[in-house]
Amino acid sequence: MTASTAAYAILKPGTTAADLTFLPNPVVGWLDENFNFRTFVMTLGVCLVPAFLLASGESDNVRRRLLSVALIVLVSLEFIQLWIPTRRFGWADVGYTFAGVAAAEVLVLLARRVGSATPPASGKGCSV
Repeated sequence: MTASTAAYAILKPGTTAADLTFLPNPVVGWLDENFNFRTFVMTLGVCLVPAFLLASGESDNVRRRLLSVALIVLVSLEFIQLWIPTRRFGWADVGYTFAGVAAAEVLVLLARRVGSATPPASGKGCSV
């Protein structure tokens, strides 16, 4: 669903987030004020859930392939804007797309690292 919403947001004729009627007005305002950064937010939204569903060490290759496919699709959609008269292509959006995919991977790795940190066992404290 998020991938379909992202594709619509990238390819729709207008550039305002107000076309996404399910978003509350404060969110629409923030997205429109942060015009290029919203590409990062959208990319992170598309990639984060599948990345966390494939967060286990055994799924690293599958997750990275999925994130690579998402990156290729989202960057391709950015380039398609070259042929939409009311839209414009921007390298900043491509950069934010790369950053969003990378952030999803980094967040998964950080969560895994924090989750694997084990506190010291009780009763086995330091003796003097």
